[in-house]
Amino acid sequence: MKKTLLTFLIATTFLQTNGQSLVQKFFFDFGLVADSTKYDAVGNNGNYWNNYTGVGASFHSRPLVNASNVISNYHIAITNTTATCGFTGTNGPNFGPSTNTPALGELGIASATTSAIYEANPPYTSGQLTFSGLNTGKGYKFHIVGSRASASVRVTRYTLNGLVGYSFTDTLTTSGTAIGNGAGGVTYNNSRVVQSTLIKPTAGGTITLDIATVSGGFCYLNCMKMEEYDISTAVAKTENDNVQLFPKLSENCVTVIGAKKSIDVYTVSGIKISNHKVTYETRINTSSFANGVYVLVIDGEKSFKFIK
Repeated sequence: MKKTLLTFLIATTFLQTNGQSLVQKFFFDFGLVADSTKYDAVGNNGNYWNNYTGVGASFHSRPLVNASNVISNYHIAITNTTATCGFTGTNGPNFGPSTNTPALGELGIASATTSAIYEANPPYTSGQLTFSGLNTGKGYKFHIVGSRASASVRVTRYTLNGLVGYSFTDTLTTSGTAIGNGAGGVTYNNSRVVQSTLIKPTAGGTITLDIATVSGGFCYLNCMKMEEYDISTAVAKTENDNVQLFPKLSENCVTVIGAKKSIDVYTVSGIKISNHKVTYETRINTSSFANGVYVLVIDGEKSFKFIK
């Protein structure tokens, strides 16, 4: 059965930051660094990291720790599925940014960005990581850095897949003449982080990350952050508490209490797809809605964003 997940925008304009509640964060460092959980307090970040130096057994050996060093029941593994899917090895140090890089946010720690795991084409065209044991009642966002010093233009594609209808893909130029910030430009990415949309895990608690070569013969994964969000118990209220919205996760339904004049549903591009007769407790059937992001407008002035 399809489920409707709500994140709410309490504002009078569309497409502002939603109200998902961040539960915890996980940091990952890939490349030639000691294979252990590390602590890095540079810039007062104070985050613990999961550290992987190879492309083999180290991915299977231990549960993940979050940024506060709390052990979870979550794991990460390399799950190559075909003869052309795999990681060649690791590189570094000094193959990516080798100094702390504020433009990369919390991921801009030199010991994390300076090295990477990589895939070379041939023999491989992509590699896959699987996150397992994830909480099926939560949503996850990923922040990814790929970087390699080279004048050759190299582009990596990152694709995330979870529950049906929850996927994300983006590309990143990791290498090339003057692609980075710095005097005269540098030959590695030091300014862009790939940031995913919210991904719900499958019923089995998994999300896959496919890393593929687009051009240049190589793809890279230096470091990553996974954020876990609470999306299962949201209730939204306006600033004067006159209007309340309730998601019904086991049904295709959104309930609105307290609307006075009108209830309209729009796509994020501003196209109205439905309007509803106002009662004290109005139930909106979303079973015919395709998976995606919608905006609920109450009385022509209050807007709430939700994701099905």
